[in-house]
Amino acid sequence: MATVQLPGYNRRDSLDTILKGLQIAGGIYNIKGAMEKSDALAAQRAEQSKLAEQQIAKGEFEAREREMAEKGFTSPYQQTQLTRQGIQFVPEGTRGAISFGMTPDQKPLFALTPQSREEQRLATKLASDEQKRISKATSDLRKEYTKLSDNSVGVLRNYKKVESAYRNPNPSGATDISMVFAFMKTIDPPSTVREGEVATAENSGGIPAQVRNFYNKILTGERLTPEQRENFYKEAREIAAGQMELQRFTDDRFRQLATKAGVDVDDVLDERFSEFMESLQKQRQEMLSEQPASMFDLVPTAIGQPPQRPQDKESVINKFLGE
Repeated sequence: MATVQLPGYNRRDSLDTILKGLQIAGGIYNIKGAMEKSDALAAQRAEQSKLAEQQIAKGEFEAREREMAEKGFTSPYQQTQLTRQGIQFVPEGTRGAISFGMTPDQKPLFALTPQSREEQRLATKLASDEQKRISKATSDLRKEYTKLSDNSVGVLRNYKKVESAYRNPNPSGATDISMVFAFMKTIDPPSTVREGEVATAENSGGIPAQVRNFYNKILTGERLTPEQRENFYKEAREIAAGQMELQRFTDDRFRQLATKAGVDVDDVLDERFSEFMESLQKQRQEMLSEQPASMFDLVPTAIGQPPQRPQDKESVINKFLGE
């Protein structure tokens, strides 16, 4: 009896059969198309729902923005939009800032507009340029003033040395040399004679010959009497007073120039002169009432003025030096 041989069971064959069946069914009933259509409809409904929600949110947002605007508030969103338009929000008190409403929590806002920022930039530049101009004007005026006041500085400095030597309670030969030398430099500060060396016509400038001779005698060991020291001190004080009178004209002129240039006068003038003028004025009044003849008449080059009293210079010098 013949035996029928059946093919063996194969799982792969079963799956292929099922897939083929589904393909045939899908072709007949369009299952795949229906599924794709269903997915598309679902996606469309989801998008519509999302758009609707966005429209609602937008409407609510716009309504809130309008409400805040009506109340004078500037919302964070509006601040962002304004910033994009060139508005710069800054702290209160910032130069050039203007009031720009309030935040929703009722805090004041301040901002710089493009126009105000440009105005501020120009103002800053102008201020910087003006400061540079003032600085240069101050420097130029001070330099010129210092140059013109150089002689006054020399007179004042050497008068102080004469005064210091005069007030020395225990004067020595060196004190006398220093005093007479400072006196000569008070008469003619630019002279090139050095303390301790012989004063000649070549190195002593406009110093009178009689004063040079007296100084040279001091170098050889002669001493000043108390009366001579007092005379030197008083005459030096008179010369300094005359020089300070000339300096007053210089100060007044530069005070006018500084004011016209918008410069601080104190940055140009030397305040030591005005202080010294006041103290000297009192001393000079006392001196003029005590002393009839003055070396002030003998040294016009020291103060830039002609002699105040016509006198015989030789006799006055000799009288002053005790000769």
